[in-house]
Amino acid sequence: MEKSSEKALEINHKLTERSTEIQYARSVAISYGEIADAYGDMGDFAREAENNRKGLEIYQDLNRADPKNALLRQGLAIAYVNTATAVMKTANTKESIEYSSRGLEIMRSLVASAPQNDSLK
Repeated sequence: MEKSSEKALEINHKLTERSTEIQYARSVAISYGEIADAYGDMGDFAREAENNRKGLEIYQDLNRADPKNALLRQGLAIAYVNTATAVMKTANTKESIEYSSRGLEIMRSLVASAPQNDSLK
């Protein structure tokens, strides 16, 4: 595991203790994703899935707090799909499909709600 990823996570956690701004919590979720990627590269798929789930939980909380924020919804969709991919590597197909379906559902809704896609509604 790269020390820089762990250090970034530590710093981002400290920032969330000082401020409730969404950007800091989002940075924590992103840090968990980076750590998950490192574990995936090392072949430790259980820890990859675990860290992706932590990031996903943060995005779920952020989305509940601000459900109309398109950036957060996009991050949530990506977090679902990343978690699905990691979980699939642990041979949990059912859970992986559930995460993947949820992520795709959110992304479809985002695409359909974009002003340039009014014809998709």
